[in-house]
Amino acid sequence: MRGLRDISTNGVTFEGQVALLTGAGRGSIAIELGKALLQGGATVIVTTWERNDEFMQLLFKALRGVYEEYGSKGARLIMCPVNCSSRGDVEGVVNYIYSELNLDIDYVVPFAAIPEGGRDIGRIDQISEMAHRMMLTNVLRLLGAIKNQKSERKIETRPAMVIMPCSPNHGVFGARGTKKSLSPFSLSLLLPFAGSLAVLSLSWQNLFAIVS
Repeated sequence: MRGLRDISTNGVTFEGQVALLTGAGRGSIAIELGKALLQGGATVIVTTWERNDEFMQLLFKALRGVYEEYGSKGARLIMCPVNCSSRGDVEGVVNYIYSELNLDIDYVVPFAAIPEGGRDIGRIDQISEMAHRMMLTNVLRLLGAIKNQKSERKIETRPAMVIMPCSPNHGVFGARGTKKSLSPFSLSLLLPFAGSLAVLSLSWQNLFAIVS
């Protein structure tokens, strides 16, 4: 309670910290998290993907408005066009952050997703496969790329906190496909015990803290 009172009175700072948010489209959860991080003075790197240049320009204007409204002293907002179903894009954005921007990632919010239109087990197609790759395989690939960058630079005292997009709906209700069932359930297996803050063991133990 003392900590909550301190936050409500004095606020919270993310000054000097770097957050990578994927799937930061219009009206997304990632955008709302980005607002809070910008208010705290963080460098926020958002990845997004629109189907054409016109929509990308509209999103750019929207993100600029977010920064102008919520950015505090020292805050930065960097937009990167990334297709999170692409291995090259996922690994490329991590390389860009570490090699070009010379930054180290403190927070990872891998919320990129695509709708599956109510596909069930009898209608698995290329859209379902792309969704599963984006929301499971490439989330792990993203963490692996960050792990490699941190290991190469011997960064072992600044673990990145990863906020996993786990869902309580494991296909129990609604025909939501892999988006709301298999992918989140599989990601939850990274947690030694569900619903709690946990640090991964073995070769990742000094590099990530996983929270769901």
